[in-house]
Amino acid sequence: MAAIVAGGESVDKADVEVLRGRCRVAVVNNAFQIAPWADVLYAADDRWWEQHQDALKFEGLKVTPGPVVAKRWGLKLVSLVDHLSSEKDDMTIASPGTISRGGNSGHQLTNLVIQFGCRKLLWVGFDCKGDHWHGRHQIPLRNPTSQRLAAWATTFDKQAERLRKMRVEIINCSDRSAITAYPKMPLADAVRLWLP
Repeated sequence: MAAIVAGGESVDKADVEVLRGRCRVAVVNNAFQIAPWADVLYAADDRWWEQHQDALKFEGLKVTPGPVVAKRWGLKLVSLVDHLSSEKDDMTIASPGTISRGGNSGHQLTNLVIQFGCRKLLWVGFDCKGDHWHGRHQIPLRNPTSQRLAAWATTFDKQAERLRKMRVEIINCSDRSAITAYPKMPLADAVRLWLP
């Protein structure tokens, strides 16, 4: 089992702390700031790594699909499914180290964690609406529009049946999430359910 902490407004540092030492934890972008003890940090945007060089001190596995920043700072490199492929957003285990796009780092990290062998996942901060828990990204980083966030939610929802066939269970721990195809439960309850 693993938890993935993303950037949605619903993220609460005190809630996330309950995960420490209880399961594997992977974080997206700035979430390393509230869970510096996590096992994996994933950020897809080269500019994010350039702007957050403090993340290079993160002691867990640091992963990116960006070959330039991977080489510059010794990050683990993964590949994304070709952007022209009709299956670019489909979660995949067919080619380890090649993950689906989904339009965002949370989608990509979910696919990576599944490739690591996790079949029970807790999503924390997968809101796909509103702002980030840490506020807006600074220029030159882009902040998603409400339309883009809605598109991400649709992409996540479209993967639900595929993930069920892969025997992957996901509990969405954001009650305000725009993603609707997965059971929702407060993080503390989900931890009690899966980590008695």
